[in-house]
Amino acid sequence: TMLLSNEKSVSRKIKEAFIAFKVEEKLSKQEILERYLNQIYFGHGYYGVKSAALGYFHKNLNQLTLKEAAILTGLPKAPSSYDPTKNYDGAMQRSNAIINRMHYLGWIDDDKHQKALNERPKVYADGVTFNKAPYAVETAMRQLSETFPDIRNGGYKIDLTIDADLQEAADKALNNQYGEVMNTYKDAKSIATFNGALISTEQDTGDILAMSGGVNYAKSPFNRITQAKRQAGSSFKPFIYLVGINSGFTPDSMLSDTPRVYKFGGKEWAPQNYEHKYDGNITMREALVHSKNLATIDLVEKMGLSNVHSALEKFGFKGLQNDLSIALGSYTVSPYEFSELYSIISNGGIKVSHRLVKSVRNRTGQTFMYESKREEMADPNRVYMLVDVMKDVVKRGTGTKAQVEGIETAGKTGTTNDYRDAWFCGFTPTIQTIVWFGNDNNSPLPGKMTGGMVAAPVFAEYTRALLRFRPEVKRAFEEPSIPGASTDAYSNISQIVDSNTTSSSSGSAQNQIRPKEPSVLGR
Repeated sequence: TMLLSNEKSVSRKIKEAFIAFKVEEKLSKQEILERYLNQIYFGHGYYGVKSAALGYFHKNLNQLTLKEAAILTGLPKAPSSYDPTKNYDGAMQRSNAIINRMHYLGWIDDDKHQKALNERPKVYADGVTFNKAPYAVETAMRQLSETFPDIRNGGYKIDLTIDADLQEAADKALNNQYGEVMNTYKDAKSIATFNGALISTEQDTGDILAMSGGVNYAKSPFNRITQAKRQAGSSFKPFIYLVGINSGFTPDSMLSDTPRVYKFGGKEWAPQNYEHKYDGNITMREALVHSKNLATIDLVEKMGLSNVHSALEKFGFKGLQNDLSIALGSYTVSPYEFSELYSIISNGGIKVSHRLVKSVRNRTGQTFMYESKREEMADPNRVYMLVDVMKDVVKRGTGTKAQVEGIETAGKTGTTNDYRDAWFCGFTPTIQTIVWFGNDNNSPLPGKMTGGMVAAPVFAEYTRALLRFRPEVKRAFEEPSIPGASTDAYSNISQIVDSNTTSSSSGSAQNQIRPKEPSVLGR
């Protein structure tokens, strides 16, 4: 089948017969069986009998007992059903049936027969396997298949960055919240396609520690981390504020949080704050802590839309809207892409690409190593100003449900128009975690679900597990010890603007294109 497509047709059957004839001409039946066993799936993410022996029993093939060999023999028929790490008794029954058959045929004597029936081998379930991290394993296989087209046929050893304990914690946290929502709104049609996702990474290395692309891989293998594109909502705002800090603003700079109307082509656009609450003049810190839409728009206007657009593109944002909705997170992005971009903030201005695969060893024993890419994007001192504000988001703002006793956390909630998306993008001093919930069909969620309501608690539960499994992690943020760089060295804005000016309560759109969609919510 390696030489054929998946097409079901008469021509394919003819080709199969021809190939089978040629194979039998060149190979003995024992050689054919050997090659078959080196390629087929044995469950738990193991392809090939050698990798299955090493995975399940930590032994080479020539070290296996008769019972262990019988367990492996029984797996190809139904790898999931007879996986000894999930169904030990079922695997014993299946292997005993094989051993009984061998005794009946006279292949083993009475003593070996009885000894094998009584044996209960130790089975290992350690390491990252398909059962423990299906979304991560499938993502890795997709990434690697470009370089190694035959990788799914077995014979490769792949070392992933996934932490099995943290992956389990991520799945549990995500499913707990999912179950709570489904139970609360069990009669609501608006959650028929409800799902969630979580990706957690080491900030400095970019290593992916956990990837949950959904709440149930068996029911939906669609990976919402890598494949879904969703509006970011207010979780996008920190990047606007980072551009502001780069251009001379500080957390104490004043912004105008007042209602105003923008006219464009005879039409009007009147962006609003969440629950229509406005504070007049407000500091930049308070504007982000309480996710004020109008104040954020004011910040963009003060810097100039084109300047902001250019700065964000230099951070790595692609396909940005060229209108004021950019201030409110109308940008669509996958959680994977967003997580890489967020590393600019969580990692002190250094953007780090994510790494899922540490190394690959091919069939000939050649090893290929993989590393993350690092790119300096912002002055760490200026980034720390933003992080300090984002700590307040968790302490007393929209992200209070992300608080975790014993460790400092920072982050930003995000909720899009009509409650279609709920985000929390947060980090500790060393670990970053992005959580998303929404309907796969992009329909509104019931109950006014905000990022602070449903996503932030998942971050908190996962982070508490992180402390249990990695008690040595750094617990507090530290101000950078290196001197601040000059404005010109890192600023993406061509001109520093007066941070104390205020915009008018009503203005024309000028060169700013009116958003096609209503503004996103400020939560």
